[in-house]
Amino acid sequence: MLALSLDMGGTHIGCAIVRDHEVLDFASLDAEKATSLASLLLSITDTLRRLLAKVRAAAMAERQRCMAVRTANAVILIHAYDSEVVVMPCAGILLPFVQDHVGKHAWVAWTKLHVRAAWLGEKAALLGAGSLLCEVF
Repeated sequence: MLALSLDMGGTHIGCAIVRDHEVLDFASLDAEKATSLASLLLSITDTLRRLLAKVRAAAMAERQRCMAVRTANAVILIHAYDSEVVVMPCAGILLPFVQDHVGKHAWVAWTKLHVRAAWLGEKAALLGAGSLLCEVF
């Protein structure tokens, strides 16, 4: 664990590294060791920033892939069942994305397609399961 203490007036700068219940205080280090330790901490911070950027990019790519799967599913259902309205348990950024994709890639000659968010959202399956359990038991 790393604990930093900094006085904004500039009179006190302290840093301590806690490892195995031992405390290494920067004040007890000579200037050369403190400088090398500080550069090591900066290097670790930079590495963590780069790693976080890669994780964020991978998460965004996975989100786009998942959204593409959902929109492709909506288009397939429209073509299979000649639907005029698609109701999906989605909201937020997914609904406008699906509406845009369906408008570009699905075709129904007689009307305009509509994509709507389900009123119960993702809870509809739970309500259906409750009804099913009442029938079974």
